[in-house]
Amino acid sequence: STRIACWGELFTELRKLELWDAATIIVTGDHGFPWKDPSRIPPILIKLPGQTHGRVIDTPLSTAEVAAWLHKQPEFTALRPKRVLGD
Repeated sequence: STRIACWGELFTELRKLELWDAATIIVTGDHGFPWKDPSRIPPILIKLPGQTHGRVIDTPLSTAEVAAWLHKQPEFTALRPKRVLGD
């Protein structure tokens, strides 16, 4: 489809510009909606800086869970707030 081709073009361009290895890419659908049918949950793609291989996880995730997971990744240490309200 045209949408998939656009993602391929973006990824190819990032590689040409030598930005791919340092890039964080997150492609997601509407994971906030509580689907009852697991076959209807949209996929999510996450590519972290320096990542060289992928894996498939069959467990559905919400966007809140993805954000919490990203917050724990070492690549995002510099982006973490020094203090959170309520601390």
